[in-house]
Amino acid sequence: MADPTDPHRPIDPVDTSRSSAGLASDVLRHGSNLVQQEIRLARAEMSEKAAQLKSAIGELIAGAVLLAVSLGILLSALVSGVARLLVGIFGDDPSAAREVVALDGLDEGQAQVVTAINQNVEAALDAARTLPTYEGLAALLVGVVFAVIGALLLRNGLSKLDPGNLVPDRTIRQVKKDGEMARDQI
Repeated sequence: MADPTDPHRPIDPVDTSRSSAGLASDVLRHGSNLVQQEIRLARAEMSEKAAQLKSAIGELIAGAVLLAVSLGILLSALVSGVARLLVGIFGDDPSAAREVVALDGLDEGQAQVVTAINQNVEAALDAARTLPTYEGLAALLVGVVFAVIGALLLRNGLSKLDPGNLVPDRTIRQVKKDGEMARDQI
């Protein structure tokens, strides 16, 4: 025999041995139990959704940090590549770079600008000579890997934040099901 406190147990319409007050009391008790169960289900599901939201925010932060780090690494690779390009253009001798930009015929302000450019080129060439051969390529590879991982974390975090994923589906389905069952009983 079914448990009389089971909220899903159908009410027997031919049971005439019980009074109307008793039946009304049973209906209220079952309804109260059903509402309490639905509230517990909603709380549990909302707790799961809150944990999912927390995880999504963590993934978004981690992805953003990795993308920022990858940008720095990729910029380092770019600097290394430009320095190697300068070595390729001017060679290892900084005096060759000075010969490219002559100071003849320039006024004092222009000569200062050219001198500053020469000093910057010379510093870049000095830096390029001290760089290991594969440092730029290694920085490029690490930067790309970090960027890919960061982008995947961002995409995953954003998909978890989709409003459809944050709706308490089980609770909604159960309330609809209970409503249909109650309509069928009446």
